[in-house]
Amino acid sequence: MSDLKTSLSALGKMQAGLVKSILLRIMHRSQLSSAWWYFPLHGQPGSIAALQNPGNDEGYGQLRAATGITKEMGLWRNAMTANSVSRLLSYRPMDLIDRRKNAKDQPPVLLVGAENDTACLVMYVKTAVHQIHGSELFILQGAGHFDVYGGDNLKKTLEEEVLFLKTHIFADQASQL
Repeated sequence: MSDLKTSLSALGKMQAGLVKSILLRIMHRSQLSSAWWYFPLHGQPGSIAALQNPGNDEGYGQLRAATGITKEMGLWRNAMTANSVSRLLSYRPMDLIDRRKNAKDQPPVLLVGAENDTACLVMYVKTAVHQIHGSELFILQGAGHFDVYGGDNLKKTLEEEVLFLKTHIFADQASQL
């Protein structure tokens, strides 16, 4: 099983490296001309979109609909530049955690995960909680990646965040008075 995980991890890194090299060539060409190269930000699984996990396309559509912005308004476009896609491929949140491990006077941290998130799996959020001293975890049950931004899930998340702030931030300030 670990051989399979290692192989899949290596394959994923090779694919990301190949895509990144293609993006760098596109970015270099676009710097030589005035044209920008765009990729879809979100799309269905298997598309060329940057975010193509199950639920991404629908989730972004729901966010846009909740704001009242329509395609006809021309205020928002499902596109991101090749440069942004390249940075997205290089983004590794766990690298930020590694830097925090050695930091002095770390502030309290609340990590919020969604049980059915396909963009940021709960197992990774749990790993991060174990690696950040004094961190806490709130998992939104039955929710996906975009569900934390609206309705009852938004209310639950905000309540948890306010409780965290009252417990850790405001309590510390009151003790210093």
